[in-house]
Amino acid sequence: MENNQNDLDVIALTETEIKGCGSIAKSANMARGAQIDRDGCIRQGSDALVKLVGIEPEWSFLKQVQAQTIQIMINEPFNFASDTADTYFSYILKDAIGRHKFVKPTKDTEASARMSEDRKFIADKYEHVALENVLSALQKVSVETDSASIELQKELIKAKAFKMGKTQTETRKNQKSNIDKLRTKLESFLKIDSGRVNKKGNPIFEWSIVNLDFAYRCFDKKEEVKKFLASLDK
Repeated sequence: MENNQNDLDVIALTETEIKGCGSIAKSANMARGAQIDRDGCIRQGSDALVKLVGIEPEWSFLKQVQAQTIQIMINEPFNFASDTADTYFSYILKDAIGRHKFVKPTKDTEASARMSEDRKFIADKYEHVALENVLSALQKVSVETDSASIELQKELIKAKAFKMGKTQTETRKNQKSNIDKLRTKLESFLKIDSGRVNKKGNPIFEWSIVNLDFAYRCFDKKEEVKKFLASLDK
């Protein structure tokens, strides 16, 4: 993981983006201390990464987020070694690629660097402006033909894309969060305490044949089960 500061001068992170980096670092720290739920912590970190940068980030933005996140991991209270911080960020990045179809960007060209500056300008100006207000302003200015109005239209179109992208990312994140919660809940029904513990003294859970058989029977008779559940609501 290269962290050449000269490559990161194109943009600076907003306060909200730095908090996002902190969320990624916190997930990495939880993963480092976990055994049973280590993968869950990595997934949580990749969800936070995608929420912050999207699935097709610009190279300079991703590198800035990477550098900031790793610095948070190295500092108090997490105290990662530099190499360990790099490793855990790479775990999170690989999970984002695998689960979110995250596209790892190539290094910025001069044109994409200008795009990064433009993205930051739009983000800073419209981060706290409601999408409804952006759409309303766009509708009003779209009927104007003077040069200033045309430039404002272009800016508002970018702001619309920025706001809608954040909304879509948040929706996907909530969907994945709900799925993860359901998966965890289902596993708690289907697994039982084995009576053994791991090296950290935490209980080891294993699949229950009895509970799996019950779940299979429910799915095998799902129409009957649906009717029964519907009758409970009457």
